[in-house]
Amino acid sequence: MYSPCNINLFTRGSYQTRATAGQPLPDIPAVQFQPHLYSICFVCFIQPVSIYSLPVVRYAIMNAKQTVKILAATNNSHKLREFKRLFNPLEIMSPHEYGITFHCEENGHSFYENALLKACACAAHTAGDIPILADDSGICVLALDGAPGIYSARFGNNSSTTPLDDAARTRLLLENMPANITNRSAFYVCAMVLYYSPTHLYLAQEEWHGEIAHTISTTGGGFGYDPIFYVPKMGCCASDLSDSQKDSLSHRGKATRALLKILSSHSS
Repeated sequence: MYSPCNINLFTRGSYQTRATAGQPLPDIPAVQFQPHLYSICFVCFIQPVSIYSLPVVRYAIMNAKQTVKILAATNNSHKLREFKRLFNPLEIMSPHEYGITFHCEENGHSFYENALLKACACAAHTAGDIPILADDSGICVLALDGAPGIYSARFGNNSSTTPLDDAARTRLLLENMPANITNRSAFYVCAMVLYYSPTHLYLAQEEWHGEIAHTISTTGGGFGYDPIFYVPKMGCCASDLSDSQKDSLSHRGKATRALLKILSSHSS
């Protein structure tokens, strides 16, 4: 799946690594189980080349009037809506809109690995004529030793029962918070991939820090664990933020901007 070519991997923070020709993608410590790793943002360049070798990216950055299509490797309607909003004016297509059925077994050991698995699984249904956008995200709670982490979307599920929906998972997480816990710190993680081919892909990972609220907010929107993810600087839960507020603060918004910034800075 990962091309055995030169890989440069850049991080913001203390963690930094490089893999040389013939080696697989480096095994970066899983953020969800190491809550002390803050503000991690990394982008990998497989066979580092000018962005002008990626026509779809060049058009997107240099010619906003050009309609550029990108296939999102997700069946999550909430995530798709955020993708469409964050990457505007690019045209983000769902698998259904592209005319394929997409499924991926998320059996990776980190957010970035699952994001790559999704991108590769989706790309397998195409003729390589469209870049793939994929992300893996989740919430990490310090009082739960970093859980649910990469299992956020499957938290509480087991083979003998119907999978929980967002509301049920949110209630379960709140119920699992230790009694009288004082440190309710938590953070969202988003690993985002723009996959053009097995040897051309870009990856960014970002975080959004906050706290686990004591009660579930019922006044806003959002999805996932947003109704219990309290944002101190805003004085409310993520579900109570407007779309523009959330995009400016969230893990997915940060990862999008990091990815576009890297792409733009390598366009000459």
